[in-house]
This record gives sequence, C-alpha cells and structure tokens, in this order.
Amino acid sequence: MCNPVSHLSKLGVSVCLSVLTVSLLSACEALDLINSVGTILKPNPSASPSASPTPQVVPSSGANSNPQATITAVPQTNLEVVRSGDPTPVSVDWNLARQAGVQLNVSSTLNPTYDKTRLLDGKLTTSWFLSDGDLPSRGKLPTVELSFAQPVGVLSVNLRGDRERNQGLQIEEVSLLITSNQGVLLNETVKIPADMQDVNLVLKKPVDAASSLRLTVTRSRGEAVPGLAEIEVLGRR
Repeated sequence: MCNPVSHLSKLGVSVCLSVLTVSLLSACEALDLINSVGTILKPNPSASPSASPTPQVVPSSGANSNPQATITAVPQTNLEVVRSGDPTPVSVDWNLARQAGVQLNVSSTLNPTYDKTRLLDGKLTTSWFLSDGDLPSRGKLPTVELSFAQPVGVLSVNLRGDRERNQGLQIEEVSLLITSNQGVLLNETVKIPADMQDVNLVLKKPVDAASSLRLTVTRSRGEAVPGLAEIEVLGRR
C-alpha cells in the first residue's frame, strides 16, 4: 500500500515541492513524480529558508534630499535548480513534451544526424546538438521551443545531458519562458552548476493553461557545442 507521508519523509524532499505536486496529482502519483524530479539542492547555510527577503535600504544623499530611505525589493526566482535523482526517461503519459500534437522547433541543428526529434525519442543514447555557429559565445541565443496542442499545467522542465558524445550538459545558464494565449506565465533565467549532467527546472508554483514553452541557452561553457539527450515537461493536461 502506498504511504505518501512516510515515503516523502524518507526521501527528504522539500516540503514546498511535495505540497505543490500533491496539489496537482494524487498522493501516490506524486511520489512517482518526485522520484523523477530528484532532490532539491540544499540552500546556502547562512540563508533562512523561512525568512522573508530583506529589502535593501538605500539612504538618500545631499543636503536637500528627502530624508526618507528608498526601499528596493530583492528579486525572487520562481524556479528551483534541481539535481536529477533518476535520469531515466519519463513515459509518454507523464511527459507532456512527447504527447500527440506537440510541435518542436529549435534554432539550429549541427547536422541531419543530430535531428531535433532526438530530443523527444525517449532515449538517453541519442542527442540533438546546436550548430557550432549558434553559440552564446558568438553572440547567438539558441532556443528549443515546444507548442502544445491543448493548454497544459507545467510543474517541471527536465534537461538530460549528452551521452552520445560524452559531453554532458555544456550549458551554464538558461532562460525559461512559459506563455499562455493571454500572455507570459513565467520568464526566469537560472544558472546551472558545472557538476550537473541532468538538471530539472522545478517551478515553485506550477502554472496552468500553458500553450508554449521556450528554453533559451544564454550562456554555454566555452566553445563547447551544447547537446541534449532529452527535454521533458512534467505536469498535467
């Protein structure tokens, strides 16, 4: 029998992630999904996870300046960068990117051998690669874009690094844009640690009614040509 509470405790999964997941899915389904998503990276020990961000107070200057301080809000990210605990490709039932009617577009392809369809073939042994001229170091912003046949709810976007040429994940920073027919639902840029081959970008607050999703590589590692074995979108129809 499935025991979500005890199993989640053993997993050591972040409370916020488990609550969000269960809000979308049944408890037992959530456990399988969390296993796929992985363990959230531990925060900086000096940071208090429960404390609200502290505003920065910028004092005024000059003899005739307003004596009141200017308060600048500290920006908050809506994404958690997660190390994948289990990179096994997610089934079509869970992976919205592989469901019928989804359109996939990429900014470039290295050559026909590394076709974009490899991003959605469910195999870690095959990879898609950018063109060697389509790199951030050369002033380009390479993209991968998915358009859904019907609006969907998005919980996580999973990136699986290249195994075919054994290069891993040569991506240092990415921007994730999720839109609906009414406008932007999420637009965040996050850094990816160098020691990660498989990364999940988990939304702190899942979004609904998403019609498209675009991943932009804003920084890659040197002159290495980034490649991906798979891109997965976890959520609900």
